[in-house]
Amino acid sequence: MTGFDTPFPPLAIVLAGACVVAWILWKRPAVTKNAAWSLTVLRTLGVILIVLLLLNPFLSRQYPDASQFAVAIVGDVSRSMETADLPKSQTRLGLLQEELAPEESGNLWARLAERYTLEPSSIATNWQAGADWNVRDGDTALGNGLSELLNSRSPENSQLGGALLLSDGISLQGERLPAAAVAWRDVGIPVSVVGIGEPTPPGDLALRFTDAPENAPLGDPLNLGIGITNSFNETRRAEIQLYAEDELIESQPVELPAGQESQVRFSFIPEAPGLQVYRAMLKNPASGDYNRANDLDYAGVDITLPKNQSLLYLSARLGPFWRYLQAALGDDDQLSRQCIIQTGPERFYRSGFGEEGAMEEAMTGFPEDGETFFPHAVLVVDISAVKELSLKAREGLRDYLLLRGGGALFLGDPNEMPEDLRALLPVRKGELGRVLKRTPIELATQPVFSDADAGVLSLPPGPYLPAETLFFQPEGLSLGVRVAAETEQPGLPVLTVHAYGAGRVAYLGTESTWRWALTSDRENEQHSAFWQQLIAWLATGGKPRVELPIQGEVVDLSSPVAMDINVRGSDFRPSEDARIRATITAPGGDVLPELDLIPEASDPGRFAGDALLGRPGEYRVDYQIAFPDGELLTHTAYFAARRSGRENEDLRFRENALRDLARITGGRYYPWNEIKNIDELRLSTSVPLREERTYWTRNLVFLLALLAVFGIEWFWRRNLGLR
Repeated sequence: MTGFDTPFPPLAIVLAGACVVAWILWKRPAVTKNAAWSLTVLRTLGVILIVLLLLNPFLSRQYPDASQFAVAIVGDVSRSMETADLPKSQTRLGLLQEELAPEESGNLWARLAERYTLEPSSIATNWQAGADWNVRDGDTALGNGLSELLNSRSPENSQLGGALLLSDGISLQGERLPAAAVAWRDVGIPVSVVGIGEPTPPGDLALRFTDAPENAPLGDPLNLGIGITNSFNETRRAEIQLYAEDELIESQPVELPAGQESQVRFSFIPEAPGLQVYRAMLKNPASGDYNRANDLDYAGVDITLPKNQSLLYLSARLGPFWRYLQAALGDDDQLSRQCIIQTGPERFYRSGFGEEGAMEEAMTGFPEDGETFFPHAVLVVDISAVKELSLKAREGLRDYLLLRGGGALFLGDPNEMPEDLRALLPVRKGELGRVLKRTPIELATQPVFSDADAGVLSLPPGPYLPAETLFFQPEGLSLGVRVAAETEQPGLPVLTVHAYGAGRVAYLGTESTWRWALTSDRENEQHSAFWQQLIAWLATGGKPRVELPIQGEVVDLSSPVAMDINVRGSDFRPSEDARIRATITAPGGDVLPELDLIPEASDPGRFAGDALLGRPGEYRVDYQIAFPDGELLTHTAYFAARRSGRENEDLRFRENALRDLARITGGRYYPWNEIKNIDELRLSTSVPLREERTYWTRNLVFLLALLAVFGIEWFWRRNLGLR
């Protein structure tokens, strides 16, 4: 718009200027014709500039006065906004929080705040003022929320000039969105909309275990079947991953025809006995998958020890022990036996590794790694052999107990146990002594000899230490150790047991039990019963010391989630003095504050603690269990969290509803990927305006032009001799 800012009538100024120009043209100076016309042109230009100076013309621009009105920024913070259908698995709410963070620079909030006064608010089941973009529970009511915002205005509030809604368009209750849009249109306030979500055809990839046995024997292939249902109207490709805790077992790509369930099978050999929880999941979420809660599933399989088991004996010295041990165990087809005995420098006696009954003397020594130990249910180890093992084999021996949960019996001098494996033994040190006379041994009925009272071991003469035999008397027992056999007088431990990791460990302070077999038929029978019960107890593996009720569960996020755990000490009894801390990792990798679990007085061995979780998806819990004796165990559990209710039944992006809202109110619709282009919004036509004028003559260029014209005219006139 152009105008004149002058106290005089513009027409009078123009007429006066025209008269002056006419006078200049009529009264030309008496000089040459060219000089006369040049002076006339310069004087005419000067008159025009003077006329412009008197008229004082300007260009005006009107723009909204941001100090006189506000713009409402409304964020949808309902549970459906937690849907992760944006690139890189970003949630809808995550994008909203990123763009509306007041402390960030360059985001949507920062750009609009440069132009307008912003009033933030949020909508879930109701409308709430303030910049709180945290998710809220309840069924979404977008129509009600927009009406509440409109009705919340009072004379004390500044005028509302426009609104911007960021939402996925899901509205499950209350006033219909078109009705709310009409109310905003009637008051003349446009509502612009940013639609957050992927407008892909609605669909879902649902994964579940279709074939998972309740139990399977250790050492045999385990077959698991997984079904994937594709409810999209097009063929999709996906990659299915199978995990055992953190270990990826296998990954298989699969093509999924539209509207069908496809089957994928995994076959592998489990490495450890006990309850194993397997996780199947989609490697990458499918674009447009409106239900991510069924993208993973769990299957618990009890891996049982096979009926046919094996025993491995290791020793670095010769003696009668191995021969009498085999005789005591008898012709048990379900327990195969192998031995490696060092007979001299770099010479070893091996049995049971070839054909049945074959024996050989070879240069092959003790195992070089832990893989040799894992197939065996029981290890009988002379401590003299432990010293000869490589570091890798020692580590394998520890893992055999920690991970596989096998049983191990140690014989010999405990003082010779390498320092890095000393914690495996139930005894800390031992003093070598000699038994001068026959000394009876009392057997505890728990935990090893559970049938001792009714069996042959309870009959006289009973187990004993033979006279004139060597005996390692323990100087100190580890915490949590139980004495399974001790001398009657003065009560010295002979057989001690404890748990180490998932395994069972025993230490026998004598190697002279073979002499029972030489005395009488009954004592020979007692010798067999003693070793059969001890080996059978070791072969059953350790009772799980840690039970994780949350493992493989699917929980509801509407209430706190129990992180309870059941723990047994190294004495196989429920622990009441352990210290347990749980570290929870949420979907996306965020680590929550550590949770200290409290022992339950009414349930010994159970430690309880609740956590309030916020996001659906898969969670990981790392438990750190510290016992008073210094033993430290770590266990990991995985579980899935999801929300129930209508808000999570259909998470499809409602683009059409949002476009209609913007169209009816006179606003503009933006898809989420154009949010970076939003610098200003459509506003009400009734907002106060501010005028900005740009004057033509109030600048340096005009001043220089004025001086140049009159300066040149004066200089030329003087040269021509005119006044």
